[in-house]
Amino acid sequence: MMILRRRRFRRPIIAALVAIAGLTQPAVAQRSASRGDTAPLRADYRDLDELLRQLPNVTVPAFDQARALWLGALPLSCLDRLQPKPGGRGAGRGGPNTGAGYFWVATYDLVSDHDRLRAFWGCNDWHSAVASTWVAARILERYPTSSLRELTREKLNAHLGKSNVAGEIEFFHAAAAAINPIPSANQTGLFERPYGFAWLLELHAELRAAPDTQAQRWAANVAPLASWMADSLGDYFAKLVEPVRSGAQTNTAQSMTLALDYTDAVGDGKLRRAVTTAARKLYSADTTCATESERVVSVVGGRGGRGGRAAGRGPGPDSAGRSTVPNDLTATSGRGAGAPAVGGGAVVLSPCLSEAALMARVLDQRAYVAWIDRFLPPLQSGRFAPLTEPVVAPTSAPFAAGRAGGAPDTSAAGAAAALATERARLAGLSFARAQSMERIARALPASDPRVAAWHRLSAIQAARGYELLRDDSAGISWLPAQALLYETVRML
Repeated sequence: MMILRRRRFRRPIIAALVAIAGLTQPAVAQRSASRGDTAPLRADYRDLDELLRQLPNVTVPAFDQARALWLGALPLSCLDRLQPKPGGRGAGRGGPNTGAGYFWVATYDLVSDHDRLRAFWGCNDWHSAVASTWVAARILERYPTSSLRELTREKLNAHLGKSNVAGEIEFFHAAAAAINPIPSANQTGLFERPYGFAWLLELHAELRAAPDTQAQRWAANVAPLASWMADSLGDYFAKLVEPVRSGAQTNTAQSMTLALDYTDAVGDGKLRRAVTTAARKLYSADTTCATESERVVSVVGGRGGRGGRAAGRGPGPDSAGRSTVPNDLTATSGRGAGAPAVGGGAVVLSPCLSEAALMARVLDQRAYVAWIDRFLPPLQSGRFAPLTEPVVAPTSAPFAAGRAGGAPDTSAAGAAAALATERARLAGLSFARAQSMERIARALPASDPRVAAWHRLSAIQAARGYELLRDDSAGISWLPAQALLYETVRML
């Protein structure tokens, strides 16, 4: 009870710090989508110069200590917020590979001593807790004198203790063995692999690079789990036959990009070879990505909150639901020519841009220029138009389904929650696009005339992401991480 009382006391402190930061975002000017999903694309511009003349010259807000304080405070408010009980038929069953037994057991009781034997039990789900922990660690390392430092250290110390991470290791070893007892064998459906595993590696790389002794202790505690997940992730990529090309968090290129952040930071040559070999095998022959299909139609999935073109029942934006329909982009002639599939969760990234950003780190510059010329249409073309514009800020939303897919929640609170969820999704999509665009710009030769356009497009997307980012609960478990990933690439 003492622990719970202390956590309740801390929440007002975090809210106050957010207010002190003075960065609560203004309401976005209300406007509705100007065209439907079937509206024709704009005509081609004559050249890049005409495109640049048409694009607004947007300045991204400075990433200063005040903004860092704001981004760092948001995820801290969810690290000790219990993950919700599973819902729907069959919830809590299915074995360790589904996450059953990680935090909630089949009787819907908490795992005994969860705050001592689990590290990532807060926020909405496991990978969001890991990502939020990464935000806290990164802000602490970059701004060690901020007013968040003591609270951040307390949170990280409580979640990254030796017994906490040992409990994580025990759970994941059991989850893998339940699928196949031979560690290197195929363990399809392993809980949180690949996306969550890649985020854990991102966290370990951050802790490992931090100079202070307390962060080094956390890094040492996490190291065995990171080493095991790096090996497991390498095996997963090596055996992957088709990547997931959806716009959800399950997107394979996104997980590979996070894994490469880790390999670059810690020098893990084995995992880097596994990622780059798999990326070349899976993506090198791709051509003519269907950027025209990535126009955003702002909706809250008619029943359940998936947005974009595949509204339907499903998890919210910060839930990496398992995608069962990976798209091979073969809807038209040539591998990679079709429209990216949408499935396995809300659309929170650009499939085309995420793949292009990954290959920027896999191919040498000369090979990359040739590849991206085949893969993406000219930036001034009508086919690329959906990615030259910021997403339209939502002003209303259909009613979301009730719990477990029940009757729609027609209350004012339900409509407000659905709108907040959609706004958070679009903010995440904007930051993901901005990050990918920055990576592409930095991979091209400095003399390439497209570099200026890519930087301008990235700024447009990031500025819209910050406009949509709020202090409400819809996105605090994952949006700060997406914003900080963008800022990290921007500062390279």
